[in-house]
Amino acid sequence: MKRTICQLLSIFFLIGSCGGCSDGNSTKNVNTSTTSTLGKTGQVISYTNFDDGYYKKGVEKVYVRDDKNEVITDNLTTLMWQDDVEPTTLGVYWYEARKYCANLTLASHSDWRLPTRKELHGIVDYGKYNPSISNTFKNFKTYNNWTSTELATDRSQVWVVSFISGDESFTDKDGVGNVRCVRDNK
Repeated sequence: MKRTICQLLSIFFLIGSCGGCSDGNSTKNVNTSTTSTLGKTGQVISYTNFDDGYYKKGVEKVYVRDDKNEVITDNLTTLMWQDDVEPTTLGVYWYEARKYCANLTLASHSDWRLPTRKELHGIVDYGKYNPSISNTFKNFKTYNNWTSTELATDRSQVWVVSFISGDESFTDKDGVGNVRCVRDNK
């Protein structure tokens, strides 16, 4: 009975072994040999125990700018970001932003889209303030950059990212926001 409970707990919690198991047989379920692909946030000062400034862990973000095509490739995520002047002149509704990205042809690619909340938030640099984005990006608006991610509890609202401080918030799709398109570059 004790062995069965230990095996169930090991499977359920993926702990791999149970010190009290009598037969000594256990299966290691957790892969500890993988390396982190989480990017550094840019925060270098610790404001509270165990925040990003405390750990200073992660892979350094490397952005490569193609000035000719006005795009930036994130070598950590392999995403390609639009960085031409046109989005900085746009202030559009969410539906227009989606249509704009879907119809965009840039750097010989036509598979552009509005980024997810996670993707757009991923280019925030918390080591900087106003703008809180890498110097590699030359063309951007700091306030209310649209994402494709709708609010789970209210589909008329969508997440936006600010490059003033890196904050996320949500707003009505009928509001005006800024556009930065992205594509998978795999």
